[in-house]
Amino acid sequence: TDGSLAPSVADRYQDRGVGGAMMAHVIAVARKLGRERIVLWDGVQARNERGVHFYTKWGFRKVGEFGTDILNYDMVLRLTP
Repeated sequence: TDGSLAPSVADRYQDRGVGGAMMAHVIAVARKLGRERIVLWDGVQARNERGVHFYTKWGFRKVGEFGTDILNYDMVLRLTP
């Protein structure tokens, strides 16, 4: 029921709609495949404010935290009500 996502957009391609286009496509495919959730694989670094904002804008919610040498957030997008 779950799919995982580990996207990366090179700095020079950010702010050009690449991430948004990719996310819209991934969500549409996940729904078509009957997935209930998308899990952000390996989370997002807490200090990556742009990344946290991007995922939150798309509906991902923080569901946990974990540490490596820095703090990271586990985030999940629920596709079903």
